[in-house]
Parts: sequence; structure tokens; C-alpha cells
Amino acid sequence: MVSQTPSRRIYLVGWTLLLFLLVSSQQRRPDLARNPCGFCSGRVERSSTPTCPSVRRGRAFSQNQTEFYVDFGGNDKRYSYHSYLNATSTVMEIGGYTGVDITALRERYGMFRVFIFEPIFYREATKTFEGVENVEIFAFGVGASTRKSYFNLDGVGSKPSSNDEGVEVEIRNFNDVLDSLKLTRIDLLQINCEGCEWEVLEMVLRMPAVFEHIQVQFHPGATWVSNRLERYAAIQDALAKRYLLVYDVPWIWQMWSLPSVQKHASVKL
Repeated sequence: MVSQTPSRRIYLVGWTLLLFLLVSSQQRRPDLARNPCGFCSGRVERSSTPTCPSVRRGRAFSQNQTEFYVDFGGNDKRYSYHSYLNATSTVMEIGGYTGVDITALRERYGMFRVFIFEPIFYREATKTFEGVENVEIFAFGVGASTRKSYFNLDGVGSKPSSNDEGVEVEIRNFNDVLDSLKLTRIDLLQINCEGCEWEVLEMVLRMPAVFEHIQVQFHPGATWVSNRLERYAAIQDALAKRYLLVYDVPWIWQMWSLPSVQKHASVKL
């Protein structure tokens, strides 16, 4: 038996330790091809179907505006995915801003029924749809609970205030709002509400499948949302169990449709 010198033993121990660290790191690294939500903690419920590209590609809080406006085709392309809409449809928009999106969709697909929740730009939205039939605008937001919040205006957007300053906004429980409207089927739910998308979608995913299509914009800058990346992954995974992903530009816009109606979410050029 060949004896080993102290230096050789140290050399072998060093290589063994390095090999162990490499193997361990590979084992800890998620297989995103099989499990797109694998980068999150074990507390996140995971799906067996790899249909969360936004999780896989958008696991960092970053937007690529060029990808949306150039590669994807911008808002015109986004509007084109709603050829299932017609004059008998019902659309709900959480965060309607001044009514830009609803106006564009109605010009394409007809004067469908609309419910808009817009507490910040309520007056502007009301002016946009003054005298227009089948549009109801509510001066409150929706969320997981009924409460009052304060928002600071920032350009065309808004964000919650931490010191009860700014614009006072009424938030109502989304379940209670739906019950009061007595709606059992909604063709499209669009969400663009500067951070409320987390709590709204968490509620939606606990409801029966009332919404046939969901189009949502997640806001990576919503630092006031607790555990937002982990919750984002859980929402994506839960959506993938109920809906099919129609398109996705990470942290900008994505759309989901129920399998029974997904074929109708085609592009109208």
C-alpha cells in the first residue's frame, strides 16, 4: 500500500470538498424546465405542468419594455387577443385609469357591458364615458378587505402612502362587490391596479370560475406588497391549474383563459 504524504492528503481532501460543494449546489438548483416555480421556497404549492413561463423568465423584478412594444407588438397586439368579445359580453376592469383600454376594446368588438373600479381617476373615467350606455364606473377599489387607504399620485400611476397622506381611497371586499352585482359569469377580468393584483387574484383563485379570461399587469415596483415574489409564483402556479396561458410578457402584461373558451382568445389583426 502506497503511503500518502500530508500534502497529498490535503490535496485530496480539498478536491473532495470541492466536488461535494458542486454536487450540492446542483441539487439545490431548481430544474426550471420541469418545474418553472422551482426557484421559490417549499411553501409554494407547485404544479406538475410546466406552464409558468412568467415565473421562469420573470423571477427577477425587471421589465423589458422593448420586448412588449417591439417584439410583442404593444397594446394593439394585446387588444387583438379578445375576439371572443361582442355586444353581449361582460367585462370587469379593476384599475380603469381614464378608460383607455375599454374604449379601444369597444371600438374593436362592440358596446359590451362594462364595470370599472377606479378610485383615483374616477372623474376622468366618468368624463370619458359620459353619455355612453352599458358602462358603470365605481369610485372605489377592490381587495381582500373593506378599508380605507391613502395613495400618492406618481405621474400616471399611484402608490399607497405610509403616513395617511395623499388621496383617501375606499377599498371594498371583492367578494362582497361581486355578490352585490349578482354576476355569475364575466367574459374578461382586466387588472391594472398598481399592486392590488396580488390580493385580487388570490381571492379570484378561491372563487368558482366566474371569470373566463383574465388579463393582468403585475407591477414589479410594488415594494409595499409583502412577499411579493413568492406570492407571485404561487399565483402563477394556481392560475396554471385552472387556466391556459394565452400570452405573457413578464411583469408587463399576461393573459389567461379557461380551457373551455381558450380557443376563442384568438388574435384579430
